[in-house]
Amino acid sequence: MLIFILMVISFLPAASSLNVILDSPSEVNLNKEFTVGISADSEEIHDVKIFVHTSRDDKIDREEYISEIYNAGWKNPYYYIKGVFPEKTVYQIKVIESPGKMEICGRLREPETKDFHTECNRITVTLAEEIKEEEDEIEEEDEEPEEIEFEPLSATQEIEPIPEPTQLAQEEKIILNSPQQEPTQLNKETFITKSEKKRLWLIYAFTFFCIIIIVLLALRKL
Repeated sequence: MLIFILMVISFLPAASSLNVILDSPSEVNLNKEFTVGISADSEEIHDVKIFVHTSRDDKIDREEYISEIYNAGWKNPYYYIKGVFPEKTVYQIKVIESPGKMEICGRLREPETKDFHTECNRITVTLAEEIKEEEDEIEEEDEEPEEIEFEPLSATQEIEPIPEPTQLAQEEKIILNSPQQEPTQLNKETFITKSEKKRLWLIYAFTFFCIIIIVLLALRKL
């Protein structure tokens, strides 16, 4: 009986145990691609899946995948890349959301089966360096007061003294109700026309003639 059992066990297929090794960085930047290597102690063909997730248990839902894998373009890592291992062992990955402490996993699946082997590592996802630098610059602008630059005076430039109030009062006197100066009357020249001259000569002649008449009459009476 014991011999029969041993013979049956010898004909049963040995349970396969694949040792998967995942080589991944411990810290990456959000939306920045990085390299992940996957290897195993087998030369058989396997499908490959590498992904970063936010699940807190062994069950990883599709919406918990937060990364992409490059395979002729950036693809959703929810789906396996079929039949590429062991021909290809290095892949480009990038995390596209949810920075923080996460887990990155690599899986090898036997083709046309549901049997897979998984290896996971801890990974920290941080904001991209350029985003952090911009945030630091904004914080520095808010914290540092604005500096006002003054131009230095040259050796030849003189500083004008500010006049004292008494000096201003003496130099600038305000006179209230000052008499207004009457405009000087200009002497106007009198112009006599020819007709006016003739009229004056007639008056003078007539007056002279009257005086002679009066004198003659006065002499007759004597």
